[in-house]
Amino acid sequence: MADQELKGAYDEVEVEDTLLLKDFEPRTMLRQTIHLPERPKHPAVDAHVHLDEVNGMTAEKYLKLMDQAGLEACVTLTWLPIEEVPGYIKRFSGAYPDRFKVVIWNHLDELERTGKPDHFLDWMKRLGDLGLGGFKFWKDMGLTAKNPEGGLWRIDDERLDPVYALAGELNMPFIFHTADPDAFFIPLDRFNERYEELIRHPDWAFNDPSRHPTKADVLAQQENVIKRHPGTRFWAAHCAARGENLPELRRMLETYPNFYCDVSARINELGRQPWSSRELITEFADRIAFGSDMDPELEMYRLCWRFFETRDEYWDYPSHPSRQGRWKIHSLDLSAETLKKFYHDTAWNFYWNG
Repeated sequence: MADQELKGAYDEVEVEDTLLLKDFEPRTMLRQTIHLPERPKHPAVDAHVHLDEVNGMTAEKYLKLMDQAGLEACVTLTWLPIEEVPGYIKRFSGAYPDRFKVVIWNHLDELERTGKPDHFLDWMKRLGDLGLGGFKFWKDMGLTAKNPEGGLWRIDDERLDPVYALAGELNMPFIFHTADPDAFFIPLDRFNERYEELIRHPDWAFNDPSRHPTKADVLAQQENVIKRHPGTRFWAAHCAARGENLPELRRMLETYPNFYCDVSARINELGRQPWSSRELITEFADRIAFGSDMDPELEMYRLCWRFFETRDEYWDYPSHPSRQGRWKIHSLDLSAETLKKFYHDTAWNFYWNG
């Protein structure tokens, strides 16, 4: 078509000269084959899932989904009030010990009030006798929870050492979710790659230095604990909050043999650095494990298998409805040997054979 004809063709198209970012949804022009495995190449353990009975996800309902999706077992992390945890353990890991492990996600109210962790010690002992699979500190520990002196609780506060030490004595895994993506800790401006997510969820931001420590500070606190308690097995969720910094995650894995992590809710980070991610998971497949931390649905799991097993390029990653960044991902094409460890053996050995 001649230049004049081409210009005339565009003149006939109504061009929208103002478009809000929230309405911008470009569709890729790439033509490629989509591979969507129905089941994983090796039976998997989901090392990070939240099964909420209030929303109808009973053990029996999830078992059906597990069988469809190719999951052998899972670790469910619950934030139920402490008095409800024994019943939850009974209905999940008590009834199906080879399919479920239960981790309790702790409330810090009493710790904030008293400054003493004695009740944590009591819970760990009592619930450990019932089969509790692990004890967890969420990100409120270090970022928002207040100590009796009026400051923020530090993860490495020496008053908490008996909790970490008891976990080692009981051979009970200790789980950390210490921080969130880097973008949550920097100014919310035009340079922030999570801008759209954070303007929808402003309470997710920890970028006010008058209220919150830096991400580097809380991760250093976490590392101090891992260093001080070599006899305790620590598991850090979400690539240990280092999904954007795989060299730092590698350093942690190389330095601390008692440190493990899962990749839950971080496919978006791993998929935009596929070569580095593939190399790291392959090298540390006995310390890094699969986890989802998304709504437990068959389609979600199949997208996970697509990411770890295929060579698909430039596609929309599985995500929470909030979306986690305006980019696409590339699959990792992990080897069968790596998948066996990463999908299954690492979490199984940590939680069931530890």
